[in-house]
Amino acid sequence: MDTVCIAAITYLEPAWRTTAACIRRCEVDVFWADRRGVGSMARAYNECFNTNRLADRFKYVWFLSNVEFEDGVLSELLRGVERSGFAALHPSFDSDHWHTRPAKSPEVFATPFVEFTAPLVQSDIFAAFPLDERMPYWGHDLDWGHRVRQAGHTIGVHHGTRVSHSYIRHDQEKHPATLERARQRAQHDAATRRQLRHKYGRKWRDVLHLEPVMSTEEQAANRKLNFWVGFVKTTRFLDGWVANVRTPELRQEVADFVLSHQHDSVLDVGSGVVSILNGLVPTQNLRAVDPLGARYATIFDYQAHGLQPPQACRAEDMAFQDQFDIVHMSNALDHCRDPVIAFTKLCDAQRAGGYLVIQSFENEATQQNWAGMHQWNLRLEADQLLVANRDQLFRLADPRMRMVSARSLPLETRRRWVIWIAQKAGERCRE
Repeated sequence: MDTVCIAAITYLEPAWRTTAACIRRCEVDVFWADRRGVGSMARAYNECFNTNRLADRFKYVWFLSNVEFEDGVLSELLRGVERSGFAALHPSFDSDHWHTRPAKSPEVFATPFVEFTAPLVQSDIFAAFPLDERMPYWGHDLDWGHRVRQAGHTIGVHHGTRVSHSYIRHDQEKHPATLERARQRAQHDAATRRQLRHKYGRKWRDVLHLEPVMSTEEQAANRKLNFWVGFVKTTRFLDGWVANVRTPELRQEVADFVLSHQHDSVLDVGSGVVSILNGLVPTQNLRAVDPLGARYATIFDYQAHGLQPPQACRAEDMAFQDQFDIVHMSNALDHCRDPVIAFTKLCDAQRAGGYLVIQSFENEATQQNWAGMHQWNLRLEADQLLVANRDQLFRLADPRMRMVSARSLPLETRRRWVIWIAQKAGERCRE
């Protein structure tokens, strides 16, 4: 059985040659799905899949409509679906749906449905769940996603890949087939809703878990979790984070600071699945906290690796008082619901003479266009730590804390990385 093929809808518009050229560069087997210009996409895909026995011949099928894409998109989708195990994975594009729109993060994350604009699908899944040809227009996307998820599979979007989907619709000299499809879309929109209501009832939106299904905060949490779902399976994670070595992503200057100071008890807040300090600080001396701690235990076998999952807790809700030699937070303070309260809780957690170490990308909310969990910018100003949302700016200060070091370091990606260290007033940690 070969790995992948393409099942592509043919179009009558001359501009479709753009898609055909992209397809030819993929250098994989291509099977053409004929919708006769304006016919049912669901029927065309099903006929192409069955007539050519694609389930028997290929592990994956990339279903393509009128899209443009760069070389390498198919390879990235294949890596993403094999790493995640998803039943279907769609590249990002300028869609009507928030979960499919391009984002700066290259994450793969689960979604309630995928559009059949350009999804890469496991062929055995499609064989078991063909498109419902009775569903007009966009209905077959929602219906297919629901049936596949009900069977226990996961579908999603890969934001590390992107396609473009608008060139035929925006052609100034519209082809008659383009105009006819536009006319049919207007008619089929109401028919789609009627068919979904007939199949799933009056509350079909709730049944199909259509947006808004999650708050912005829940969406951000799902994105974060889906990053870890893939990352925990990689050699980089297992050999670099889980093994008893210094984590590759940990800055050398931070590692040197931790090792050169008392670290009998260390707290890592917003740790992720495994603390970035694992391998540097002995396991018995390290405690981790993360809001998704309970969910991490469902995607990583802590017992098999002799580790403990993070305590499930937000930084703002911590109740530690004067307990730790070092409190550390990396790339997480600007993700907090209220970083001002979180900062106070971090200060509470250290014992007198202990140190607070905060690391973060600088002004990440602006970089990420205020998407998902990125609702706060963090930066340095005259060695002071500042956080700001769209409306307010706060200086993170506590009378118990004395700044020891404040640095903003350039990164190869033209972004900057902030490292801010402060010591809590009182006698130094015991030597």
